[in-house]
Amino acid sequence: MATIKIYPDKIIRSFDEKDSKDEWVDAEHLHFYMGDYVELDEGVTLKRVMDLLREDIPFYQILFNVELGSFSLEAYLDDMDAPIERGDDDDEHLESVKD
Repeated sequence: MATIKIYPDKIIRSFDEKDSKDEWVDAEHLHFYMGDYVELDEGVTLKRVMDLLREDIPFYQILFNVELGSFSLEAYLDDMDAPIERGDDDDEHLESVKD
């Protein structure tokens, strides 16, 4: 089994076998490895993940169709690109939940 580790600036595929070398994965080819275990580096942002989804929208639309409730993935990507309108009392933070 292989593991895909997504970093802020690269994607690496590593293998359980000790004699196998790690390999770089191009973002546009990431969908070929969706059967592998995927890890996100601590520095990976939501924008990074969404940018990876942009690499092959038709594929990810099918893959995540149930989770998206059959809504368009592009609508979420468009929301990411839209300017943010903030009120005076808006909180600006994300919380991480760790096991």
